Amino acid sequence: MVIAGRGQNTDAKRLDAIGREVKALKLSNEKTLLASLAIAKAVKTENIDKILTSCEKELPKLGQNSQMIAYYLSGALAKANDTQKARWEKIMQANTKK
Repeated sequence: MVIAGRGQNTDAKRLDAIGREVKALKLSNEKTLLASLAIAKAVKTENIDKILTSCEKELPKLGQNSQMIAYYLSGALAKANDTQKARWEKIMQANTKK
């Protein structure tokens, strides 16, 4: 799911609007799109623990797409401490077994 073009910044207000649009469209992949959106909102907070909590909840809903999230989150998790990095590894292991 592309939320903004390259070099564009999307604020929380726009993410909320996207969520409303997704719900209104009643798409077959709504659950996956809303899970991605929830992770994006957590990333916008720049709070690593919130990002990890969101990933624990939402990554299982993404199925095979969860692997793409790992790539995109590498920048957001660059400042993670050792405990947070271990938590991220556990999250990724739990979601790659599927």
